[in-house]
Amino acid sequence: MATFFAEDMVGEGFVEVVVPSQVGEEPSLDPKADGSKGARTGASNLVSFSVPRLLLKRSSHMLGKMLVGDCGNDKSGSMDIEGYSAPDFKHFLDVLAISLTEPIRPNQLCSITNETIRAALPIAEHYQAKAARGTIISAVHHFVKE
Repeated sequence: MATFFAEDMVGEGFVEVVVPSQVGEEPSLDPKADGSKGARTGASNLVSFSVPRLLLKRSSHMLGKMLVGDCGNDKSGSMDIEGYSAPDFKHFLDVLAISLTEPIRPNQLCSITNETIRAALPIAEHYQAKAARGTIISAVHHFVKE
């Protein structure tokens, strides 16, 4: 499957999404002596994806809310995803990119593998990403027809 998200694209219009390399290695921040948050712990076990903010906002109300700070302004910097591995989240991002293209072509559905379905569907369900879920279901129907 094609890679849509480069690590060096963080900037205007993009957010860094930080995901543990494996499930169970959650991103967290060490508290400083003054009680504020410090450096990431286990940073070597974390993977970052630069993702267009608009992609996250359009794909899921929940992901869109995660981008907004307490004052209602877009957060800059990064967003932590917990409970999923980086490879699984990468599959989800690839499905998101396909799901927001109009119209979805059969060759795009063919690029969604069984591994992608197993990895991305639980994440799409969790974050209520309806378009991604619909794309996955279309890919399953496409497989059944073949």
